[in-house]
Amino acid sequence: MDVDILRQELKNNNIDNAIRIIEEFGENKFYESLPYLIKCFEDTNNHKLRNTIAIALADIGDQSALKPIINALNDPKTIGKRGTLLYALGFFDYSPYIELLTNLIISGNFEESRQSLSLLEAIDINIEHEVIDECTKKINKDIKRQEEKIEFLLEAIDILESLKK
Repeated sequence: MDVDILRQELKNNNIDNAIRIIEEFGENKFYESLPYLIKCFEDTNNHKLRNTIAIALADIGDQSALKPIINALNDPKTIGKRGTLLYALGFFDYSPYIELLTNLIISGNFEESRQSLSLLEAIDINIEHEVIDECTKKINKDIKRQEEKIEFLLEAIDILESLKK
């Protein structure tokens, strides 16, 4: 296993070959590849490549990969494409990021919200009550917003039905 081979495949835009190499790095826990994988993870705009690297980073299991994954989850370019990133997050100590998970429960797509809830449920340490209260407050605020939206949508249905004359 050689990082230079991966570097060359990426330089030549041979994404499928690069993905195969990255998968091998992860499966074999090739720690020496970690700095380059993190750099590629942070620099790429290719979602397939980013997801493959995220899984390899999870397989390698070095906590230094946590912050780049968190940064990617916060990056607008990953909106709607965070499921694999959240899966990878589960291999690290993500307990300091409960507020991020709460935000994704509220605003993420189906996969993101469910995966975030699953990660939240798997936390097995004590969290500061203030953090929990703040997250609960955010969710309650969203529930109220959803209730208002439902009322608005029901009114729209009533208006549409009244047009049947």
